[in-house]
Amino acid sequence: MMSNKIAIKALHPLHVNTYGTGYVAYSITRSLRSLGVDSTLFCLSAENELDHSVLRRSFGRVRSKIAYRIHSRSKMVRSIESSFFDSLKNSDIAYLWPGASLELYRAVKERGILIVTERINCHRGTIDSILNQAESGSGIKAARPVSRDRILEESQKMAYADAVFAPSELVGESLIQNGVDRGKILLTSYGIDAQRIRSNISNPTNQKRAVFVGRVGLRKGANLLIDYWRRSNTNSELWFLGKIEPGFSELASKAASDSRIKFKSFVENVDALLKDSSFYVMPSLEEGSPLTTYEAMAAGLPCLVSPMGGGGIVVDGDNGKVLDPYDERSWIDAIASWTSEDYQLDSMSLKSIEIIKNYEWTGVARQRLSLLLEAFG
Repeated sequence: MMSNKIAIKALHPLHVNTYGTGYVAYSITRSLRSLGVDSTLFCLSAENELDHSVLRRSFGRVRSKIAYRIHSRSKMVRSIESSFFDSLKNSDIAYLWPGASLELYRAVKERGILIVTERINCHRGTIDSILNQAESGSGIKAARPVSRDRILEESQKMAYADAVFAPSELVGESLIQNGVDRGKILLTSYGIDAQRIRSNISNPTNQKRAVFVGRVGLRKGANLLIDYWRRSNTNSELWFLGKIEPGFSELASKAASDSRIKFKSFVENVDALLKDSSFYVMPSLEEGSPLTTYEAMAAGLPCLVSPMGGGGIVVDGDNGKVLDPYDERSWIDAIASWTSEDYQLDSMSLKSIEIIKNYEWTGVARQRLSLLLEAFG
């Protein structure tokens, strides 16, 4: 049993940046605090511009740089896990983010403390299956192949957890397929900072441009997108914004010879680039609920995505189109249609802005709190 006066102690045993998984953990923690919940995020270190009142850090920004040079990552993780474990009271909820060790899960469970964990992607067993299929069909090696030991470890962590947040239905389905009790799964989403949502739409360029944001490689379907773009015979540009994975560099180099296809490993102002684009593309084979999709919608972009790339927030036929990543004909036709001069995207742009307003962080935190109260109250 738990009351509204709960304490949620979260652990993200890495550096917390202003983007990515650490920022998600931070945003949820901070939003829970704004709702009156005693919520704290334990981490190794964090960017200076974040609200450090909701954080418990092992190191300050400067000290962390020194520590990273002196100590191994595993030693630093053990240190923050020890501080986290010692702080726990029997009435707390231990909210464990990726990177927490199996030993910590076991120790917290033995104390009888409720464990809630976050699954930011599909279960590793599902990822393994998806990447095996993609590799056999493309001849491209996926980055960071999933080992059987890591799959087993994840299943053990899920067994220790009392509840698992799944940011999309597809993540939830993958957990069930890999033996996680359906009753443990709490379906939710991620979110966006309210100030990032634009108030109006405008496309400053006459030439339409699509943008893909994320690691450029097999898992996100970048090879499929390059092929579909070429075969669509469009004159519009496709921009890939993100690091190119090692096994993908040769294909990317060949693709760059096409003047329509651009690669940028880094852009200082992602929001500005998104707002200058016409639509967002993400034919991903595996995701949780990609933050770049939230960012694209906040920028007012229509979304041409796979079910995984849509992350459960793109509404097919409303603010975009959701297509099977391997459905060649549908992707080619959609690209040709969306990039044609007379195809209007404004109504989908407005819908993206309307929909994403439902995913501001405070609302996301409120929904997650309701799920916890329903599960354990």
